[in-house]
Parts: sequence; structure tokens; C-alpha cells
Amino acid sequence: MSIESIADAFFAAIENGDVDTLNRLYDDEAGIWHNFDGITQNKKDGVQTLAQFAAAAESKYVIEERFVIGDRVIQRHNIHVRMKASGATNVIPVSIFLTIRDGKVTEIYEYLDSAHVVPEAFEGIKSGAAA
Repeated sequence: MSIESIADAFFAAIENGDVDTLNRLYDDEAGIWHNFDGITQNKKDGVQTLAQFAAAAESKYVIEERFVIGDRVIQRHNIHVRMKASGATNVIPVSIFLTIRDGKVTEIYEYLDSAHVVPEAFEGIKSGAAA
């Protein structure tokens, strides 16, 4: 599986709330860092955050540009979000750096403007978590 196809499978798993695939794609020692809080989540917390997000919202990742350099995927995308409970929608612009080694996501650095996040998307998710 190519690095690009692993990245595609990773984002599809987020869109589909596919926890099994996320658990399979994340390295056990993965670190997931977010710019807006400076916290690095571990695999368990990252998967839990994405599962809770998928339970609350429908999302679609629209890739604006992607570069694969060695074991890194550098991507700019927009996440189109619709809240299941209220129907509220928004588009979240994101830049993300994924490191993929031996078929697993080992590191993520995610940059997003939290002003675009629909607040109810993260209700009940512990502090420091985002999608």
C-alpha cells in the first residue's frame, strides 16, 4: 500500500467513523498534535476523539492540495461538517502533516482555525481534543 493510499484510507475512515480502520492505520506510539491547544494526543485519545466527532457530525474531506515527500503527506483540505442533531454546517480549513512509516500513521501535526469549528461537534470530548 502506497503512502498516498494509506492517507486516503485514513481520511475515509474518519469520514465513515470507522474505528477499526483507524486503530489499524495508527501506529501504537502515534502522536497527534493540534496547533490550537499545543497538546499531543496518543493513539487511544486520537481514535476516541475521531469516533466522537463522527458520532456527532457528518464530514467530508475535500483535498485542495497534497504533496508526498518521502514518508510525509503534506495536505491542505477543507472539512465540510454537518451536525447530526442540529443540522448546523460549516467548512473548516485545515493543513496537516502526516508521517507514515511501515504502513502506519506515526505522527500528525494538524493546523486549523478553531473559529470555524461548530462548537457542538466537540461537546463531551475532553479538553485538548479535535478532529
